[in-house]
Amino acid sequence: MKEWVKMGVDKIYLICGEADGTMAIPNGENMVEVARRLFDEPDAVKRGLEQSANNAIESGKRQIDAGAECLTMCADYCFNSGPFLSPPMFAEFVTPYLHKVIEAHKANGAYTIKHTDGDIMPILDQLVSCGPNALHSLDPQAGVDIAEVKRLVGDKVCLAGNVNCGLMQTGTDEEVLQNIIYSITHGKPGGAYIFCTSNVAFKGMPLERYLLMLELRQKYGRYDVASS
Repeated sequence: MKEWVKMGVDKIYLICGEADGTMAIPNGENMVEVARRLFDEPDAVKRGLEQSANNAIESGKRQIDAGAECLTMCADYCFNSGPFLSPPMFAEFVTPYLHKVIEAHKANGAYTIKHTDGDIMPILDQLVSCGPNALHSLDPQAGVDIAEVKRLVGDKVCLAGNVNCGLMQTGTDEEVLQNIIYSITHGKPGGAYIFCTSNVAFKGMPLERYLLMLELRQKYGRYDVASS
């Protein structure tokens, strides 16, 4: 990875890896069993979570040693209707391990970006308390409002995302334009905002839509360095 940094003379690249290890939403095949174990075997679950966190730290260290400058952490915790775990259960089964992994990644020399889709508002304070450098995706499809998140925690963590992937795919040009400008307008003040989509660009999204996003970023997303 270290050799990749030498790519391009006039461009800056951020080399990213991925290492999370915390408990994400279970899949449809094991969700009932996971829910049962949380109540019937909490200590065994925690032993597994501790090992998973240690594995993520080791994996992250290998990636950092290979040249990764940033580690994304992509365990999803939330549906559009809210977190899979209640806030008290999240505090018991996720937050301690998330904090441990983030602190280790940072101590090993990497930035951290914590990603989760869905409605994060009930656990926003816990996510921020774990100390990630940035928080993604600020999912507008789950009703997460970047203006409100900026007001609540914009001085504590860099925000990333909020451009609605669904609208980018199926919305009108006017809806896309309004959403992009809204994200920039409310994410940009004071810095600590990474302008990007709330998830990956969906397969089949018209290229013109992505180019429109880049055009609007160029028009509205630049800081006036001379006046700052």
